[in-house]
Formats: sequence, C-alpha cells, structure tokens
Amino acid sequence: MILGPGLPFLQEARAFCYILFTMEYLFTLTDKDIFPRPEFPKPDAYKKRMAVKAVVTSDEGKYAFVTNPVHGFILLPGGGAETEDLFKEIERECAEEIALEITVLKKIGIAHEIRNRDGKEYETVCFLAKAGKKLESDARTEDEKKMIFMWYG
Repeated sequence: MILGPGLPFLQEARAFCYILFTMEYLFTLTDKDIFPRPEFPKPDAYKKRMAVKAVVTSDEGKYAFVTNPVHGFILLPGGGAETEDLFKEIERECAEEIALEITVLKKIGIAHEIRNRDGKEYETVCFLAKAGKKLESDARTEDEKKMIFMWYG
C-alpha cells in the first residue's frame, strides 16, 4: 500500500486503516494511482504475483511504515510472497523491513494491484499484526537496507 510521497500522510493512514477494518475487499491500485503521469505501456500479458502487507501496531497505538529515499513513498511493510504460507511470509517480510517479530492477529482482506510499469498483477493479502520484540540480527536485503522504518500515529 502506497500512501504518497513525503511525511504529511497521517490523516491518509488513519483513513486507510479505517477502510481496512471495515471491508473485506480493499481496493484496486494501478500505475495512475501512484504516478502523476504514468506513461507505461500496457503489457500483452501480466505476470501474476502474490504479495503480503501488514498494518503493524505498537503498544502505544502507532503504525509501522517504511520509506525508500529513492522514491519517497510511505509504505506498509511487506512484499512479494516466496511460498504459499502467507502468514509466514508476512512474518518474514516484517523481519526484513522493520526488524521486528510480529504476531499476526488476522487477515484483513485482499488488494488487487495492476502495474503496467513492471508488467505484474498482484494479489496482495493484507494482515493486521501486533509488533513484538526487536530482532537482534539484520535480515534485510541490500535494497531493504536503503529503506527507513518509522512509527506514526
């Protein structure tokens, strides 16, 4: 889930979380929802990909987000699924992106993402999770090391 560039997004985040908690089908996201003037040609066929995202809350009632200085978008932690066990996948993604153990509380719903830019059609399963203890080891990839983790709320 992309909330937009920059830091003044808290109101959007709260609205998004309200939507997440009130409906099973979340949304369909396309390039035009992300980029001001998308100029990506529609591919002949989309490669299907499963992904996971999490709304991770702290004991203080804050929400976990990540950003990448390259594009400046504020994102929920998560990414592409490598196995069919999506509960394990969101635990792995949160370990990599926010260096926290999480407890998955429930599946919230599924977001549909169509990306002409990379020729992919994502089915993104979204979860509600509670933050646990900080991990001692760094499980991030080189790309993930560029990401910045933050709490807001």
